[in-house]
Amino acid sequence: MTISNIEEIKAALVARGEREAAARRRTPRADRHPAPAPVQSDLADLRSLQQADPGMGKLGEILARRLDEQRKSVLARQAQERDAQQAQSDAAAAAATAAINARRAALSILAQPLPSPPVILETPFLIWELPNPDLSIFQGSGTVLDGSWVKILLDTQHTPDGQQSTDFRFYFIWQNETDYYAVANVSSALWLTGTASAIGSSGDFSGNWASLSLEAELNVIRWSGWGTDPVTGKSNDQTPYPIYDQNSYVNTVANLYGFGGDWFNHAKPESMTFDPLTPYELSASLIAIPGQAVTVFEVDLVLEWWFYNDHYETVDNQPQSISLDLASNTNRVLCPQVDLEILTPQSSA
Repeated sequence: MTISNIEEIKAALVARGEREAAARRRTPRADRHPAPAPVQSDLADLRSLQQADPGMGKLGEILARRLDEQRKSVLARQAQERDAQQAQSDAAAAAATAAINARRAALSILAQPLPSPPVILETPFLIWELPNPDLSIFQGSGTVLDGSWVKILLDTQHTPDGQQSTDFRFYFIWQNETDYYAVANVSSALWLTGTASAIGSSGDFSGNWASLSLEAELNVIRWSGWGTDPVTGKSNDQTPYPIYDQNSYVNTVANLYGFGGDWFNHAKPESMTFDPLTPYELSASLIAIPGQAVTVFEVDLVLEWWFYNDHYETVDNQPQSISLDLASNTNRVLCPQVDLEILTPQSSA
């Protein structure tokens, strides 16, 4: 396959992705809080008691110290988990590579009896962060046969306007070189090696929240040669293919909601270690690609993070934090390939 204007396609995809990333930011889900804050009438009563009874102030100091001890204990445990995970990462990465090679070998066997052998897109022609590369987060990438990767490192205690998002994309491209439609099932996957955590900040009457979500997505872009929409009369080129089953091309990787704790509730930070042997699989079935048409396949990892602290009182020196380490040592996000199962003969017969 030879596509001569690949640099123009890269530039157009980046511009298109910037527009999409700016439009996709969503409002945080406040209903996902694991515990409700006290109602305003309760807060007013407690504040009145605190003003009338000096002992309440002393109680506040005791509870603040308890919250500080809880936080230190949580951070120590997370440090231990990170050390243990890192000690196993080399062996896990080797095992993941072996699993990918075994899958590829199985696909090569399938090529023998099928009228149209599977098409394996082994390397992306572009790896990018949108809406724009942030070099404090984007720690590098590599285009490698059957093992392309990106490294991501997020460590923050602040988000502009309360929330932020970014999107890492692997772009693969294919042209149907026949003059006939090719009906294809498309599949890919992301493998993650690393850790993530969300820790809210402590409060007197009401603690604060930190949230981190990761989502894998597969998008099919009708790039060129796709004709016009029979209903609108507009060109189909550079528009998304309407995939039927959303449950197949979107896969939730993580949803972390960390609560900082207050007088009434214990701190509930959330963290996870990603299993490098567990793929986050993505697929799109029955994609009808016209003869000679060019198609771009996007495999995305979407990050969204935010802090809920609009009106809560915080305890001094108790920072909230969000951490995502997909960069240290062998930590990374791996996207080995995109597979096309061609269901129609690739010939004029």
